[in-house]
Amino acid sequence: PNLMEAYRARGLVLEMTGNNAEAVAAFQQAVSMNDNLADLHLALGRNYKAQDDYVNAIDQFNRAIALSPEDPEPYVETALTYLRTGEYAKAVQYAQQAVQLKPDDPLLYGYLGTIYFRQQDYANAVKPLRLATRGGLTDEGVQVQGLPLDSTTMYMYARFGISLAYTAQCGEALQISQALIQAFPADETNLGNANEIISICSAQAGATPLPAQTPEATPAP
Repeated sequence: PNLMEAYRARGLVLEMTGNNAEAVAAFQQAVSMNDNLADLHLALGRNYKAQDDYVNAIDQFNRAIALSPEDPEPYVETALTYLRTGEYAKAVQYAQQAVQLKPDDPLLYGYLGTIYFRQQDYANAVKPLRLATRGGLTDEGVQVQGLPLDSTTMYMYARFGISLAYTAQCGEALQISQALIQAFPADETNLGNANEIISICSAQAGATPLPAQTPEATPAP
């Protein structure tokens, strides 16, 4: 067990420093000593994913799910991997499963909303992104506490505002835009997102054709 823990610790350090190929080797050694720990398969999957090896990543995430079916994290990782490969239906499926496991977690709704947003399904993106940012009651009556607007959530707020704008909910969308501008006036990407919300709503108000719908330039999840 001590040697396995040593490989696990080495893998985590390598992962944190961006040495994903070496981290894979370390976690593989750990897994060879104990194949029944979900967090090892999860870590191995994350490092495959970081190298764009999505087939092996999904395989490891599914092993983690089999070992720890009540943990939403491997479902989220699987969903975000399918999002990268453009398999949106599967991404939505796994993100929804994560939400069902922990229906009061606003971050999980943020992931689900982001997946809808990435496929430009703005109508379906609004509801989970509202729960992620504003909070509220789910359809099942679960209370969700929204995430505050800060540097780690501003992209989520931007996606919410853009989705509102594209679904002609411009009163609320422009409130989001204003909040983004006030919170991060020096962040160019943030200002670009805020201005995109304003542009979409201006086009809607003037009944002019909307530009091609291109999601904002935010980092991939």
